[in-house]
Amino acid sequence: MAAIAAAYQALFDVEAQKPQATTSALHTEEPGSRRRACPQKNNSQGRKRRHRTDACVEVGEDVFRLPPVLDEQTCRAAVNEVDDRVALGLSTTRGAQLPTTDVYVRDLRCAPAIHEAVDAGLHLMERCTGRLVDCKKEEIFIITYCATGRRSLGRHTDGDGKRTLLITLDASRDYAGGGTRFYPKEASAPSFVVRPNRGAAVAFDGTVEHEGEAVVGGRRHVVVVFATEVDEEDRRPSIRAAQRRAAQSVFAAPPPSPRRHQRRAPRAASAYRSLF
Repeated sequence: MAAIAAAYQALFDVEAQKPQATTSALHTEEPGSRRRACPQKNNSQGRKRRHRTDACVEVGEDVFRLPPVLDEQTCRAAVNEVDDRVALGLSTTRGAQLPTTDVYVRDLRCAPAIHEAVDAGLHLMERCTGRLVDCKKEEIFIITYCATGRRSLGRHTDGDGKRTLLITLDASRDYAGGGTRFYPKEASAPSFVVRPNRGAAVAFDGTVEHEGEAVVGGRRHVVVVFATEVDEEDRRPSIRAAQRRAAQSVFAAPPPSPRRHQRRAPRAASAYRSLF
């Protein structure tokens, strides 16, 4: 419940997301970063929506930080399952040009929860970019970086026409080094590293060059999603509705206590409705 409340707070409370002096890119504005307002309905009463620009924050060109989409319990369960499968030799490189130590989410007991989190993340990606994207659930995988094994991933792009979603499964204290380094398209702009907290995510265009920074201590696990824009008009309404339902489930406000119900519930409901 505490993890759900934290995710809800991070999504809707602007004050809770003011930049802090920390190494996490989810709490520190990157050079040149700016808040991009997600598409919103007109506010006829002229009141400022306190949460609206914090659902997705652009930390570099076509690179967005997203709030937590997975709770701590699910993250821990996924990490335990992945580590067990890697230890048993059940990982795969997927035949990728840049091989990594991977486990398909479809093989995990917690797959349904991760799939729902992915759909919630894709919903936020549409709000960040205005583009409806979808992915093949059976192709979602988790990369394991380890200080004593495969530590990093070289500089590359994911391909034109793709959008990538990365969800971190570990707390920052669980590993040293790591993170995703991005190289802006503008040659004069400096590169920057994003290290999301557990359950949080980063989304970016597939044409943005990036690399997996070396993990020098512990292990780091990342859910990797390759999505493409939905062009078929007849599929768009159902896909958008499914992603919206997932986001409603993931970001639903925790039940208020009886004493606070009258004072807090209307405010939370208002913030929730305006996000969707």
